[in-house]
Amino acid sequence: MKRSRTNRLRLIFTCCHPALPPEGQVALTLREICGLTTEEIARAFLVTSGTLAQRIVRAKAKIRETPIPYEVPTPQELPERLEAVLQVVYLVFNEGYSAAAGAGVTRAELTGEAIRLGRLLAGLQPEPEVNGLLALMLLQESRRAARTSPAGELILLEHQDRGIWNRGQIAEGVGLVEKALSLGSLRPLHTCRLRLRPFMRRRSRPLRPTGGRLLRFTTNSRAFSLRPLSISIAPWPLPCATAQRPA
Repeated sequence: MKRSRTNRLRLIFTCCHPALPPEGQVALTLREICGLTTEEIARAFLVTSGTLAQRIVRAKAKIRETPIPYEVPTPQELPERLEAVLQVVYLVFNEGYSAAAGAGVTRAELTGEAIRLGRLLAGLQPEPEVNGLLALMLLQESRRAARTSPAGELILLEHQDRGIWNRGQIAEGVGLVEKALSLGSLRPLHTCRLRLRPFMRRRSRPLRPTGGRLLRFTTNSRAFSLRPLSISIAPWPLPCATAQRPA
């Protein structure tokens, strides 16, 4: 199983070839490697299914015509592909967090797979952005059990039972934020304008979630919040930021 996950990450890096347009890299990888449908990917890009399908067709055509070698990149080539890979992992998580289709509000298999890929990526490329994205996914996923009622209805953040939030995931996520901050400032990823920007201020309290709509956490040295406005990504929606399922 671990080999299979590692192979998938290799394939994601392979598919995110810098010779392709950034949107084509991400769309093609989500469709061919991660198995998302054209409709699901189009929703993530906020475009029609037809427009998204054409992007994938153009990316495949460029691979044939250039031709672009389909080979696993060397370690030296990984950094230039990291931005697109982070986008892929994030959008897999986002589809699981707020499912575009099906009866369920969430798809645990997708959020779980994105987190597993994030952990592998953090071991391979321990950059602040990687740790920051993994932290974001863990902190959002920590609330999954509290986000829906037994009848499958969405429960807004302010009404969730915080007693069933996953404290282990919260602790891991906060630890990753601290690690990202210790490694240096979070550089913007300009292709999709992904900016992981935890709002911070000096505090001295034990780890605990606080607040209402905000996901606010404190560590021994800092307090920070994670919310849609403090983590901006365009042109795609964020967890907690989609119109249909905002919690």
